[in-house]
Amino acid sequence: MKHILICIAVIAIAVLGSFGFTALLVKGVCWAFGYAFSWKTAFGIWLLILLVGGAFRSNVTVKK
Repeated sequence: MKHILICIAVIAIAVLGSFGFTALLVKGVCWAFGYAFSWKTAFGIWLLILLVGGAFRSNVTVKK
């Protein structure tokens, strides 16, 4: 049971870190170009990155 909770905590930290990094990048772009930052925009761009990354991920296996 303890290992499952640790695994869930690690996954949650990784997801929050990914979102935080994306939000930081969006905030930087908004600051640079004078746009208003919103969490909705940051969340939308984060979801878009996840969807595009999942669509173009390849599963290649190399047999020797």
